Amino acid sequence: MASFIGRGGALKGQRFGVKTPVVNIGRADYNDLVLPDESVSTTHAKLQRREGVWILVDLDSTNGTFIDGDQIKGEAPLAPGATVRFGDVSMVFEPTDDGAEVARGGGTRVMEQMVMSPPPRPAPPTKPAPAVAVPAKPAAAKPAPAKPVSAKPKPGAKPPPPGTQQKKGKGCGGSAWSDWRTGCLSRDHVHITSAGRTDVGVIRSGNEDSFRMIPDRGIFVVADGMGGHAAGEVASEMAVRIVADEIHSVRGLTDDQVAERMRAAIRTANGSIFQRTLTEHDKRGMGTTVTALTLFETRFLIGQVGDSRAYLMRDGRLSQLTKDHSYVQEQVDAGYLTPEQARTHPYSNVITRCVGANSDVMPDIYAGTVKPKDLFLLASDGLTGMLEDYQLSELLSPDRMPQDEVDALIAEANRHGGLDNITAIIVRIDSVEAPTQDNVTTQQSPARPR
Repeated sequence: MASFIGRGGALKGQRFGVKTPVVNIGRADYNDLVLPDESVSTTHAKLQRREGVWILVDLDSTNGTFIDGDQIKGEAPLAPGATVRFGDVSMVFEPTDDGAEVARGGGTRVMEQMVMSPPPRPAPPTKPAPAVAVPAKPAAAKPAPAKPVSAKPKPGAKPPPPGTQQKKGKGCGGSAWSDWRTGCLSRDHVHITSAGRTDVGVIRSGNEDSFRMIPDRGIFVVADGMGGHAAGEVASEMAVRIVADEIHSVRGLTDDQVAERMRAAIRTANGSIFQRTLTEHDKRGMGTTVTALTLFETRFLIGQVGDSRAYLMRDGRLSQLTKDHSYVQEQVDAGYLTPEQARTHPYSNVITRCVGANSDVMPDIYAGTVKPKDLFLLASDGLTGMLEDYQLSELLSPDRMPQDEVDALIAEANRHGGLDNITAIIVRIDSVEAPTQDNVTTQQSPARPR
């Protein structure tokens, strides 16, 4: 049904089979899976399969049980390829029952760090919607109606501890907790109201998401870190801070200049994070997604790497502007999976491009014109993995305050399981004082050659 594969020490390379839906794990001989290491408790943990989902339960062990670097409290879902540590014993979990469902939201992982075989190709599915042609590399477009433009060449706030005091918010008045930001922009031709929040979710013990909002400069950034709690939150915090600082201000710049500023900002963040993975042992393997929105004049521009998304609600219709850099999205593009299959696929949390994993990265760029009543949503996959697009659409309206909508989105994601950290930023365009057009353009960059 499943296996654990030793990653180091005397157990390196050894495979421990799991043949029953309930497995006791510990140092004592009476356990189903015996780990003869002093750091492992006599009865350390239990692995259970419930309704097709593998669940790992810590049994009050002395040295803890960890999934992808995060210590679990009680129990947590276990995804394929996850690194599990019992005390000092590190192992990789590999389910072998092909038909089993697996838990989603077990943290984002980089495809380059995994060894995977593509799933068998099914019968050709119904032909998908026409793809948007991109000069550098043809790709199926998932964003709102767009026309391609030539592609140019291209690799958050920490959660408050319990008892954190409420502190005064800036911008449009009111107050906010330390994981909240609200603000408004009223300059040039565009007037906005915005709000953002990050939440640890229901299952995970730490928050590796970060976000940053600078409403008076029209800058909004969401990042979802990976590499374990100690490293993931560092990567995402660095990303949102550096990207926002590097964009700084885009007043008076052309679309091309803003696009180049966005690319440079994300690549600078990538370089800084990658350098830390080389010089700090405990940061090796860390990385993060980045989705950044900037507003200027009557225009918007988005830079994106990974699977954190940007949506636009316009005239009552919600459209996904960005396209995930993920394993399952590539399988959908190739016709191996349908979008519905991709949502529940075992590798739905595996991304193919991230900030900090390599020496360089190329973001995709999306640009367009804003209209009054437009609503932008930036979100980590802790939100979009729990709620489908139609559910997001039902909770979004330009007639509600962004802060109320963010609260509603996070509450609903937690109600659906809250399997991962959840971050959302909403930006509402209150008014535009200039003629507008409906165009949205994309510049999708190819992945850096490996």
